[in-house]
Amino acid sequence: MELVRDVYSNTANLPQKEMYLLTNQMRRAAVSIPNNIAEGAA
Repeated sequence: MELVRDVYSNTANLPQKEMYLLTNQMRRAAVSIPNNIAEGAA
């Protein structure tokens, strides 16, 4: 969860033109890590 917070705060500083490309991809990847851990623990 700390990684997700860090990625979200760091990607907020990226240029607007990257908001829907690189930023979105980085945020989805960061969120998928804890999701996969939680799914594997269930």
